[in-house]
Amino acid sequence: MPSSYPIKAGNRNLYVSIEASNVSLLVAREKIVDVLPLTKSAAVDFRNAMNEITTNYGVPFVTELNVAILGAMVPPVVGLPTGLLFSYAVSKMNAQMAPLKSVVLFVAEGGQLERRWKVFRELNKATYAMSSLEYAVNLGLENRRFITQGCLYPVNVVVAEFETNETIANKIIKPKGGPGRWGVWDIDDKKWDSTVLNFKSQSEEFYEFSEDAIENGKVVGQHQHRISFQGGRWQYRNYFDGPGGIFRNISALGIKVR
Repeated sequence: MPSSYPIKAGNRNLYVSIEASNVSLLVAREKIVDVLPLTKSAAVDFRNAMNEITTNYGVPFVTELNVAILGAMVPPVVGLPTGLLFSYAVSKMNAQMAPLKSVVLFVAEGGQLERRWKVFRELNKATYAMSSLEYAVNLGLENRRFITQGCLYPVNVVVAEFETNETIANKIIKPKGGPGRWGVWDIDDKKWDSTVLNFKSQSEEFYEFSEDAIENGKVVGQHQHRISFQGGRWQYRNYFDGPGGIFRNISALGIKVR
């Protein structure tokens, strides 16, 4: 089933890209993001796909469609925590278990596949998203939801721009001039300043950038910037402070993230 949030292969794990505004919403509450109603032919395809699975493991199901699945989960590891999700559903939601092969019997036109998401932040402020794939169907007067899969991903938080939130002299930091290059727009003066930031990586709560340190017309090192996408600060470390140097705040107040 397609996902509105792209799932990509990283160096060690799969990860998911989610826009900063949606990350904030999914931290606050879980949401069913993708819904695929099954036509007659789609139901046949889904049944065939389920029949290809040789292991007849148990999957949890509940008899309410509008039910929170992921809200209280605090997954401890990145990977494929399907077993963790299934155990949680049984112990905390009073879900019942059904053999996977029996789920195939309920797949029919009018049922639908749904992908649910919830974003979690750990104590070190790292951001993860948990997704569950569910099949929902009406059986007479009963609404039944089968939880068929769960997965936990590191999140690539996609930021369009940062804006400082000071009393005066606010700035907008946003892409400018090519891939990985960001500029600083002066809101009061309505123009770009001379700062050129080169995006390096995302780590914990920050977007990290480097900036050429120029002396006498020559590049002598790299200043380091980091800007919080969790509402923290814009911080700066001078190149001569070295890798162990202290980051100092450029912004005194929190950052607006879009």
